[in-house]
Amino acid sequence: QIVCLPGHKRLKLSAEAIGLTGAAQQEKVGAMIDKFYAAPPAGDVREPLPLARLVFLEEGPEPALLSVTGAERFARLTDDHYTAELFALGQQLDLAGRFAIQARIAAQIAMSRLIRPRDTARFGESLRLAERLVTGS
Repeated sequence: QIVCLPGHKRLKLSAEAIGLTGAAQQEKVGAMIDKFYAAPPAGDVREPLPLARLVFLEEGPEPALLSVTGAERFARLTDDHYTAELFALGQQLDLAGRFAIQARIAAQIAMSRLIRPRDTARFGESLRLAERLVTGS
């Protein structure tokens, strides 16, 4: 089983996104960055939890929820633009180790693409699609 550990990253949202999500606005991220740290309304996760699904957020003209299948599952895992390195049990991985972890995740974890327009009037549509993923309905 693949388990996710609570991270150190804080949620960063624009003022508009804070209003849409109901998050609690905190201090500004930086003088030149038009975002604020935010506390999610549901609170923070504090304990390790099993990884059930990876959802890739994309911008598009119409809200859609699509499965990620085939070789795209592995390819999506190589686009790691938030973290430069993967870690397993506290050990930095070499290329072969990273490949093995990515192959394991690609084989075991469900993956979806959530496509949503950047239109505040349509935020609810995208939110309902995300809710379907979380609730399984």
